[in-house]
Amino acid sequence: MAQRDFQRAKDVLARNVRVHRAIQELSQIGLADEAGTTQRTINRIEARKANPTVETLAKIAAALRVEVDALFAKPERGR
Repeated sequence: MAQRDFQRAKDVLARNVRVHRAIQELSQIGLADEAGTTQRTINRIEARKANPTVETLAKIAAALRVEVDALFAKPERGR
C-alpha cells in the first residue's frame, strides 16, 4: 500500500470520527471516556497523526454506536 493510501485512510478516518462524534453530540473528552481511551488519542486520530490499533478503533466505533467499517466509509460526493 502506497504512502498516499495510508494518508487517505487517515483522512477518511479523521473525518468520520468527527462526524459521528458530532452526531452523538460528544466532545473529544466525552468520546474518550465512552471508548475507554484518552482525549489525546481522539485528538491525534482527528488530526491524522495517530495509527490506532484495531482494538482502539473497535472501542471508538462502539462508543459512537457504529460498525468499525463505518469509520472508513468514504463520504458520498457533495457531502
